[in-house]
Amino acid sequence: MMKKANPAVIGGFVIGAVCLVIVGILMLSSGQLFKEKLTYVLYFGSSVEGLQRGAPVKFRGVKVGTVSNIVVEFDINNAESSARTPVYIQLNTSGMREAKMSMDSTPDAQEVVALLVERGLRASLVSQSFVTGQLVVNLDFHPKTKPRFTGFSKEVPELPTLQSFDFEAITATAAQTAQRIGALPIEELFVQIQNVAIGLNRA
Repeated sequence: MMKKANPAVIGGFVIGAVCLVIVGILMLSSGQLFKEKLTYVLYFGSSVEGLQRGAPVKFRGVKVGTVSNIVVEFDINNAESSARTPVYIQLNTSGMREAKMSMDSTPDAQEVVALLVERGLRASLVSQSFVTGQLVVNLDFHPKTKPRFTGFSKEVPELPTLQSFDFEAITATAAQTAQRIGALPIEELFVQIQNVAIGLNRA
């Protein structure tokens, strides 16, 4: 006589299989499977207002990573630099390789990035939209600039940065200029210009 299957055991197997399938689908759909990521820290000498977590990191317009975190660090032992705002980024390095290497050869991603830094790779802040004030991290080659390392980070490798424009000050200046233009008696000035033009035509 056949033994009756235990419903609890069957249910457990079914639930486990479903969970594995769901996890696999999520990993594949998110694109994180088999994708190597490297974390670096950036120190900018100016304000990072407008840069948000999740903002893209681009190399000549191509997205190569994202901003993973922005924090505020306080150094009570250093009066000259009591606070700083390190920006942490994650680079998707699955597609990074030496152009002359064969497809079968996979160089170490950190070594590739270090070599690029030696050749002038630098990070800077650029405006994604002057309307919203959002910033993105831009990577590009500036071989004539010396790499600037702060040495603040002891655990996460640091990428050198370029001195960025103070977008906060630029935005404030633009807003003040717009207010001044808006306060001008434009209509009255236009009438005066018309009167001058009419007078010149009659002369």
